[in-house]
Amino acid sequence: YKGTAVVISDNLKACFISNADMLHLLSINPSLAKNLIIKISNELNRSENAAISSKKLNVRSRLAYLLYTLGNNYAAFIHDSQYVIKSEISKKDIASLLMVANETVIRLMSEFRKEGLIRYDGKHIVLTDLQKIKLLSRIKAD
Repeated sequence: YKGTAVVISDNLKACFISNADMLHLLSINPSLAKNLIIKISNELNRSENAAISSKKLNVRSRLAYLLYTLGNNYAAFIHDSQYVIKSEISKKDIASLLMVANETVIRLMSEFRKEGLIRYDGKHIVLTDLQKIKLLSRIKAD
């Protein structure tokens, strides 16, 4: 399988397994083949459910959900409940992830900044109120 990826974490370890090697491993180890099929099926199901759920939300809520997820998984605590997303992510990349126009993301990010939900530190996004962002994303309470 050929593909591309964008790294949003500072720590990445990746490897390449050739098609021939992978087919050989699967043919000699049925347990590996079964576990891989289960893992792929679960990931596909999770991805499909996330896509369906996100389509039910408006773009503002989807952006809040993305920022909340980035804040939860790829941010460092600064102080006073503020988190900085460690990797630089452009508005163009955000628009691509949300499948919306760049202008929409620019407008919404400006609204979030005016509302005090985010600010910028150079090219990094600082989440100033992760709980309010979570509420905007319409994520159910943990």
